Amino acid sequence: ETVVDLSAFGQGELVAVASRDSLRGAQYHVVLDPSGKVVSLTGGAPSAVGSVFEGLLRSLYPRIRAGATAGATWADTLETTSDTPQAKTTTNTLTSFTLGAPEPYQGTTARRVQTASSYLLKGSVMTPGGPADMEGKGTGAAVYFVAADGRVLGSTTKGDAMVTMAS
Repeated sequence: ETVVDLSAFGQGELVAVASRDSLRGAQYHVVLDPSGKVVSLTGGAPSAVGSVFEGLLRSLYPRIRAGATAGATWADTLETTSDTPQAKTTTNTLTSFTLGAPEPYQGTTARRVQTASSYLLKGSVMTPGGPADMEGKGTGAAVYFVAADGRVLGSTTKGDAMVTMAS
């Protein structure tokens, strides 16, 4: 089990400042199977922003196929659903992976995992004016540094998203 503590959640443009503040201090408990797939995610911040963040957490841990060697490529799909009083959403993500050779990283050895992903989001959200339909799409890229035991030692990510809402 891994505990993700958002008490230090701070700088960056992942979410707007007001939304980021609503996540501050939330704790998520993440359980991974031996392949690195998130099999349980509990805790967190029950809000529209929290549901989006849960989707990000589920995609954070890159799964490395057993026996994969440098240069290996594979693809994975992930469907994330969220049902809170503030939002009901489904996100479908397709991610392609490329595994690099072991390399030095922060005083240890890690494998570089490069990813490219695209996603579609659909659902509804409560607004001050009542419920609104929400649709979106986006793309992203990431580089993860993964220890031999599967721990993510560090990463860099970037992404673009477009979400539309209609009441």
